[in-house]
Parts: sequence; structure tokens; C-alpha cells
Amino acid sequence: AFTAALFHVLNHSFFKSLLFFGAGAVLTATGERDMEKLGGLIHRLPVTSFVFLIGCVSISALPPFNGFASEWLVFQAILRSPELPQWGLKVIVPAVGGMLALSAALAAACFVKAFGITFLGRARSAAVERAHEVDRWSL
Repeated sequence: AFTAALFHVLNHSFFKSLLFFGAGAVLTATGERDMEKLGGLIHRLPVTSFVFLIGCVSISALPPFNGFASEWLVFQAILRSPELPQWGLKVIVPAVGGMLALSAALAAACFVKAFGITFLGRARSAAVERAHEVDRWSL
């Protein structure tokens, strides 16, 4: 369980960094912070949209990305909780597993919306029309 938690912390730092770099690249390219004014950036920022998509899929714990691997190890540790000698842990650990599954589902819904509003659809502002890909070192 401890190894699974450390692996998840390491993976979380990787995919959260991808998402922050992607958000920063969108801000640098468009100068716009409001997601509702963005859209259609997949055509103007293909590399940024790909990197952001990888981060979204990873944080949503979908296979075959690293978020799935680490959350699967955590779930494996949770499934072994009936072997624990303490009765309190036998009750609490499955509840934590349920909350983990719920948080993964909510993260998937959140990031599908974030990616869709920002990168898909039509451009909803002039800032998107003049957007250009940032340099490779920014990503």
C-alpha cells in the first residue's frame, strides 16, 4: 500500500505538471484566462492540445496511462483490506476506496469538460484567432 501511494504521488506530480504547463501555454498563446472565451484551439495549438489531453487522460486514471497504473495499485491494496486485523480498518479502507473511485469519475468528467471547452468546437473570441503555438521549451 505504501509503495502504491508513493507511486501515485510520483505519477500525480508528472500529469499535474503536464496540465499546468498546458494551461500556461494556452494563457501565453491567447492571453485569455476565461475558458468560456476559448475553443477550437486544437487547430491552432496541436502540440499543446496533445500534451493537455495526455494530462487529462492520466489524471482521469484511464488506461494505459500512468494515472491508471498508480490508482490500480492503490485499489489492489484496498482490496486486500479484509486481511487487516483491526475491525476499524476493515470498515474505513473500503469506504476510502469508494471515495477514490468517485474522485476518479469526477476528475474524468471535469477534465472532459475542460478539454472540450478549451480545445474543441469553434473559436469564441479574437484571442483564439491570433493564437500560435508556444516554443518547445515552454512545454
